Amino acid sequence: MSSILIIDDDVALMTRLGIQLEQAGYQVKTSSTLAHGEELVILFQPYLVILELQGEQGKGWYLLTR
Repeated sequence: MSSILIIDDDVALMTRLGIQLEQAGYQVKTSSTLAHGEELVILFQPYLVILELQGEQGKGWYLLTR
């Protein structure tokens, strides 16, 4: 099963998207902070990461480069 990690501080949006992706057959993890999201990337090793780049004053760009 393909895995997806969603990192976004908009919890309502993240929840709706997560439910839709799970219904489509994906294993989904979510995080509302970049620090926790980075931990999940390491532990979960998702196939795809959906990342809010402007979250936490643009620090999403830093995580993207990692």
